[in-house]
Amino acid sequence: LAQVRNAAMLPLHELRDNDGEVFDSVVFMNDILPCVDDLLELIWQSRRQNAGITCAADYMYHDDIGAPVFYDNWVARDINGTALENAPFEQMFHHTESNHR
Repeated sequence: LAQVRNAAMLPLHELRDNDGEVFDSVVFMNDILPCVDDLLELIWQSRRQNAGITCAADYMYHDDIGAPVFYDNWVARDINGTALENAPFEQMFHHTESNHR
C-alpha cells in the first residue's frame, strides 16, 4: 500500500520541484461510496488539530462485546508502526500518547 501511495504522490513532488506548486491537503480514498460530508470533516479536523496526517476510521458492530470495533487493523498502524487493534476506540492504540488523544 505504501508503494501505491508513493507512486500517487510522485506527480505532486514533481510539480513542487519543477513548478513550485505546493498542495495544502491531499486526500487518498479507498472507498467505493465516498461521502462528501465525511471527507470535509476529515480535512477540517486535520486542520483544526494541526495534524501532519489524518485518516478516517472504519468500525463495525461486534456482537460478542456489544460495541463497535475498529476493523481496518490489517492496514492501520500507529506512530511506531504497530498494528492497531480490532477493538473499541479506547483500546486500539498501543502508542500511549496517541491513546490519550
